[in-house]
Amino acid sequence: MIITYFSGRKKVFPKAYGKDKLKDGNISRCREANRDVGMGYSIAAMLAFQKSEYFPSHDELTTAPSKEDLLLQQFQKWKDSGKNDTAFVYRMELVTFFAPLMDLYYKSIKNTQGLAREAVWMALLPVFLAMKKKNYFCEGLCFVVNFSCAWPLALRRMLQQNCSVNLQGKAGCALALDEWVESVLVKPLKMYVSARTTLKVLQ
Repeated sequence: MIITYFSGRKKVFPKAYGKDKLKDGNISRCREANRDVGMGYSIAAMLAFQKSEYFPSHDELTTAPSKEDLLLQQFQKWKDSGKNDTAFVYRMELVTFFAPLMDLYYKSIKNTQGLAREAVWMALLPVFLAMKKKNYFCEGLCFVVNFSCAWPLALRRMLQQNCSVNLQGKAGCALALDEWVESVLVKPLKMYVSARTTLKVLQ
């Protein structure tokens, strides 16, 4: 409650991920909520690693040729130490796979990075299978096969450079194509039509 109050963010309800996804800026709020969950788990993992026996001492960090390599090696050992704990493995998947993948996907949309978007779709195929999302998997598989094998290189490059719509012309402000269609075209049209099809108007 305190964080929600001071950050000025509205609470995200389950409906915001379903039928109300396109209402009242819920898309951006859901993205922020997803990012906050991933960041929260990442911070918690770093704090747990820092308190563990695998975290390097001050002397080890001082004398190491590369602090980054040492920290990465020790973090991997700490991560491997919990491989028999199902809950630990599940939460670490959020830190090492799902949160970075989600961040890459959002950034690829905002910055019109078609190559990064292709990488995300390739990584999502086994996720769709595990979740039994048959339609998503089939669509994703068709997309991956097309851009990697079937399409001419010129067509692939064109789609990479036009995978998002940037109405403002500013860096990092692009929208996904389906989000642009729903937000800029479909939603205003629905509001216009619904305002003129009330019972009073029909009578």
